[in-house]
Amino acid sequence: MVTYLPQEILALVVEHVYALSEKESQVKLTDYTLVNKDWQAAFERQIWSSVTLLSPSGIEVVTSRSGKQYKKRGLHFADLERLTSGPESWRLARRDFLRDICYRVAVPRFLNDGDGDEDEEAEYIDDYVFTRENDLAFTKGMSQLFNHLSTWTKQKRKLSLSIVLQAEKGNLDNEECEIDEAIDCRSLPYRAELPEDCHLSTVQFVASLSFPTRFEDNNNGISLSAALRIAASCGGQALERLEMGGNYGFRPEQCDMQCQMRDSVSQNLARLPASLRVLEFDWDWPPDPSGYCQDETPPPIKTQVDALSASLRGTLSHLQRLCVEGMEVSTELFFHLQSTAQPSSLSWQHLEVLELRAIPWFTPSGHGLNYYNTESFEQVFATSYFDELFTCIGHAALKMPRIKQLLLIYESNCEGLGEIELHLGVQHGQAQLKFHSENGYIPSSEVLQAWQI
Repeated sequence: MVTYLPQEILALVVEHVYALSEKESQVKLTDYTLVNKDWQAAFERQIWSSVTLLSPSGIEVVTSRSGKQYKKRGLHFADLERLTSGPESWRLARRDFLRDICYRVAVPRFLNDGDGDEDEEAEYIDDYVFTRENDLAFTKGMSQLFNHLSTWTKQKRKLSLSIVLQAEKGNLDNEECEIDEAIDCRSLPYRAELPEDCHLSTVQFVASLSFPTRFEDNNNGISLSAALRIAASCGGQALERLEMGGNYGFRPEQCDMQCQMRDSVSQNLARLPASLRVLEFDWDWPPDPSGYCQDETPPPIKTQVDALSASLRGTLSHLQRLCVEGMEVSTELFFHLQSTAQPSSLSWQHLEVLELRAIPWFTPSGHGLNYYNTESFEQVFATSYFDELFTCIGHAALKMPRIKQLLLIYESNCEGLGEIELHLGVQHGQAQLKFHSENGYIPSSEVLQAWQI
């Protein structure tokens, strides 16, 4: 067997073997590192470029919700420490090879909306003992990862880090759990939290941070507040991209809890580094207004101060892209960017894309954007609220010199509401503005004036 090859040929061999390993599980890249030092270096560069890392737990076999068992796959945390810790050049080289880490944080249980206390008076899942156990394991796993990565003080290359939960026991007490598709009004999907006294070590080289979720595991995820605190620990002005998933499943009658969550997220938004350029997150599952009691009064046009909208407005000062799904929108997001404000301090100079999709038909304070008129006995659309919102957006758009796309979409399956879309697109220096409504909404003259139409 030929063991010494020109680097160009060796690179082609690595590429071919790697493609083969993606298709056939029996092909192991590690076998080729034993040929000689040149082959070891060439194949290790590929092996270490993308790593699935398992947090310490002591459990090798995971039990799924259906009772099936499967072995964990990935690099154990202890092996990462052993193979990358120390000043030796070969250990430093492995750190430099890393481009992407998927960190699977082990938590004891997969939690359903209704798992835990069966007491009718138990309101929310955050009181359950299983939640506290999961949060403790999540906190321990995150602390271990950031403590280790913070020691890589000579790391030259930036990398991407994705973090997901790994439930080690899908069912409770070895009893079979049935998957209930119905939403339990008493509880919310489990979202892992970090305690207030948890302070993660600072890691200087994470350029992209994400918290991916799978549809089938949507009941278990990482809270937006925890994700933002983790992002705040990615220092050194390296972090440029942050993708999060909230999907709390709030209902309008849970507006007090939603306001509390919005306040928590807004406080943690302020911790994000100024190096961040792209922010994307899902806030909620858009509810269907037809399933709830309708208000009998129109929503207030001048809504109360919304801390989350205000914090996002400040974050936009250094973002190039913001994409949000399922979050109620307040005029507070655009209010201070009206033409009467001081442009020197309130201009969004870097913003290129602003997308707010699947916006629920409610204000952040829980007021419906359609209401039942007790005199005419008809559903009434809150035209004045949208006029005020779109007027504020029009003034704000004038403060976005680099904007390429501005998109707002209200969506509903409820008869009479349908969809409202505002889309500003810029191509080849030409701006095109489109209003689309499925319920007969027509922008007022004030809206058109704000957009200089």
